[in-house]
Amino acid sequence: MSNSVLSKRYAKAVFELAIDSKSIDKIEKDFIALQDLLQESQNLREAVQNPVISKAEQHSAMEFILRKVGVNELTEKFIKVLIENGRLRILADVATSYFEKVKEHKGEITASVTSAKPLLKKQITEIESSLGKTLGKKVKVEEQVDEAILGGIIIKVGSKMLDASVLGGLEQLKVITKEAIAS
Repeated sequence: MSNSVLSKRYAKAVFELAIDSKSIDKIEKDFIALQDLLQESQNLREAVQNPVISKAEQHSAMEFILRKVGVNELTEKFIKVLIENGRLRILADVATSYFEKVKEHKGEITASVTSAKPLLKKQITEIESSLGKTLGKKVKVEEQVDEAILGGIIIKVGSKMLDASVLGGLEQLKVITKEAIAS
């Protein structure tokens, strides 16, 4: 089973427990803090991802870290389950999947917007508003800049994509021209 599938299953399980205990936001804050620590500390990343490190050593290290961070009891129990099941290495992926569950629960969605040059805040706000009305959800734009698209924008929401870039238009023109020449 892939780590992606596993992390989503674990995230779903902890999310359902968070709903039951009315601690969705607290667990989210705990995961943010843990993810930040994983990014900042090479030693912690190695301890979490190294299969040679024993469960007892992982328990000891994580207990110290969890106390230092001051996590919710549910988060602490969940981390212990990951350790016992030999899955601590997918902690960062579980956190990311949990964040997606929280957004879904709150009716939020993320749109990836690629443009040739950085967009103005006003443009981002207009895109969020327009997509929000169309999708009936609160939209948060993650902006990316790619000069290769020459101009325009590419919007991705989930598995759907709208390519309104100059490069995309040129590619379409190329296909149409080839088809016209071939027939």
